[in-house]
Amino acid sequence: MDSFKQAQQDMNKAYFYGVPGIICSGTVWLVAGLIAFFYQANAGIGTLIFGGMVIFPLSVLICKLLGYSGKLNWLLKVPQPTREQMKSDVAEYMKYYNLERLHSANNDQSPVECENSLRKVSGWS
Repeated sequence: MDSFKQAQQDMNKAYFYGVPGIICSGTVWLVAGLIAFFYQANAGIGTLIFGGMVIFPLSVLICKLLGYSGKLNWLLKVPQPTREQMKSDVAEYMKYYNLERLHSANNDQSPVECENSLRKVSGWS
């Protein structure tokens, strides 16, 4: 589990806790909404599509301008003597991320728990 904590710390350190991404995303949505409201809906949709493609690159650029690396290195920092060990470590992290880690965007549920709760509501369970 230490590698997961290390991965989370590395992500926070590399991407300035996600702040540039939130700012870029919010700006894209705001600009697209204003264009759709004051000009034309199709232009707003086009702005959102194009803007959506540049959110991540812009947020990485902002990270780098602020002195953050804008890239993750956690897997490279954990000793990986063999390819099988690396596969195992990545699989373990994916399991943790999807089954155990609570996501605030999912009402503090794991992605699997959230998806299962939505299936129950929709009647597709």
